[in-house]
Amino acid sequence: PLDDKKDESDEPFTTWFYAALGSPDLAALKSEHQPVPGEFAKIKDALEAVPEACRKRHMDQFAKTLNTRLANVGADLKYRFLESALPITGDHERISEATKVFQYYQDLVTEIELDVYLDGPDSIDTATPFGLFVNLRHTREIERESGGFQRYLINQSNSQYSYNYGRPTEDYRDKFEKSARAALEEHFEVVSLTFHHSKVQSRTDAEPGWSVTPYAYFLLKPKGPEIDSIPPLKIDLDFLDTSGYAVLPISSAAIPIDASQNGGKGEMRPHRNLKVTLTLDEREAEKKNEIALEVRASSHGLVPPLDRILNLNVDGFDVETDADNELLVAELDAQTEDGAPVSTREWRIIFTPTSDHLPATFMFPSLQKDLELAEEDAL
Repeated sequence: PLDDKKDESDEPFTTWFYAALGSPDLAALKSEHQPVPGEFAKIKDALEAVPEACRKRHMDQFAKTLNTRLANVGADLKYRFLESALPITGDHERISEATKVFQYYQDLVTEIELDVYLDGPDSIDTATPFGLFVNLRHTREIERESGGFQRYLINQSNSQYSYNYGRPTEDYRDKFEKSARAALEEHFEVVSLTFHHSKVQSRTDAEPGWSVTPYAYFLLKPKGPEIDSIPPLKIDLDFLDTSGYAVLPISSAAIPIDASQNGGKGEMRPHRNLKVTLTLDEREAEKKNEIALEVRASSHGLVPPLDRILNLNVDGFDVETDADNELLVAELDAQTEDGAPVSTREWRIIFTPTSDHLPATFMFPSLQKDLELAEEDAL
């Protein structure tokens, strides 16, 4: 306590609080600044250790300052600000308005989830790409209130007629991709990321009152057999509130995997309606004493590796080279129940004769016994 109460200040505590959030200057605080969570409990302890004669005045002023400063906090930092402040102040009357805002945020985050799951079994072959679905799972009420979640499939700065319901325009796709790559690239090669079309419609979820908006699909490769999980991914969703609007981070759970398989020994990734086209190229037969076989495959789901499709033991020929053009996700099909991607893969296989001359005939490679083709297709 000071002789003149007007000389008392909560500034040491508020500056300490802003620094724990990531910057001692609240105006300079950015979303990329990292908080120091352990400091908030220390701030609470320090306030409670103030002499009793002025403890309440200090806490009153601290709560009032934070309540007032909420309007100056960036939209993408409001949740962090309140999540850290309220455990210090408790249910204080001078921060009651901010408490109501935070309760609104908490209600929102219980009504929406970032649903991330593997396309197929959790046994991963490090030599073969695997798929990862990313969907937004939400209640129907929050979908109606927010105007739907299709805008998160758009980079609005590239759209001439973008409207964002009173919020600043945002490059939502690029923002999510940057965040996701930062989370994944330490342990995984991101082969591709494919987004659904911005006109995609939500579909009914198995849980009553909930829906799912298909969002994106990753094609990944583990960087080593020691990788045992896929880290949480995060998407920032914005909502209007009494102080303007706020950006709420919605995170997925980590996913355990087993990446110990290598060299094509893992389980085959899910696929159906596999179509295989074989085209024989004899143009270099006389000149180079070899023939080429072009293989093109497509399916709902991920096309298997070549040795899982064809038996390349052809009488009279050896396989000289096997050029793989890599697996491609051509499009995402939101009309199917499982949302399986449509993928394609191509190979060019060079066959050379086992003797000095090419045989008079060539027998196309046979299918592997455990392979299922679409009924209408033939080699």
